[in-house]
Amino acid sequence: MTPKASEIASNAGRPPVAQVREFFSSFPWGTAAAVAAECAGSAAAFWCTCASSVLLQKSLGISCASKTCKVFGVATVFAASNAAAAAAATIRCAGQLCGIKTPGEKLVFADVGKAAVHRMQSVSALPTGTNEGAADAPLSSSSTICATEGLKAWSDHMMKLGLKEGLLGCTVFWLLGGRFFRLSPSSLLAPGAFHQSHLSLRAGVDYASFEERRFIKKLGETFGCHTCGKRRNVQEWIADHQPPKRVVIVFSQTWLGRFYGFFSRAMGGTRYMPQRFYPQCRECSIKQASVVRKPKPSRKDLVVDCWSVRPYHFTGGVLHILRFIAGW
Repeated sequence: MTPKASEIASNAGRPPVAQVREFFSSFPWGTAAAVAAECAGSAAAFWCTCASSVLLQKSLGISCASKTCKVFGVATVFAASNAAAAAAATIRCAGQLCGIKTPGEKLVFADVGKAAVHRMQSVSALPTGTNEGAADAPLSSSSTICATEGLKAWSDHMMKLGLKEGLLGCTVFWLLGGRFFRLSPSSLLAPGAFHQSHLSLRAGVDYASFEERRFIKKLGETFGCHTCGKRRNVQEWIADHQPPKRVVIVFSQTWLGRFYGFFSRAMGGTRYMPQRFYPQCRECSIKQASVVRKPKPSRKDLVVDCWSVRPYHFTGGVLHILRFIAGW
């Protein structure tokens, strides 16, 4: 029988590493394989949902610089968390049908499918003809009311489960370093979906110096391109101005830019908008050079790289591991 987390916590006098080792070593190989498959399925479902959301937002022209990107990010994490929980429950049910020994605990959505089938069978079993006698009318009406109440109770229960999974998913997603704007396509005219403000350098309209380029290269090799997230197989790292230099200069020539420059110089600054250097790969830099010349960039200019994964993309798998250990 699989030990509970409370039983392990009761052995306070033993080293934590020994407790965790005993906890995992007590599993049969079949159970361990089932849990690993559930975690992999949860992680894959979460990542696929996030990737689908990013592609959908690109088709709608929404980027990480849009005002609505965080709303889409929250909705994506909620949907991905529930998809991950449903995937784990499906894998466990499939394992049980195949005779594989699985953990005894019920998952969050373990009974939802059974309840749905039961309710749909109840509805389909109701009399639907119009030529029944008057004596059958009260029975039909009563059955319809019972089925409707049952479906309402089931939907309310499922909504509560979905809300719980969404909140847990958002918490784990945030703890793993995820931010909701990161689940949107990158704009080439603004800091990308993989940017981190504290991992950048203050910049002006001039190009980066040798020391600044060397530091930006180290940031890129460690944290990746702020636009596409690529870290490996990058031929050259560019110290990318954000906002782009051309955008800042064009803005300074407008009446609003002149007013901003006058006010900024009165406060001891420069006439240009503040800029920062971010690490960017050569491919994204070439794309940016063509986009800044367009009078109005299109949604096709948004950058999406679903293969640039980060720890928060595996929120579903991490959440399932925590649920299994803690017995949620």
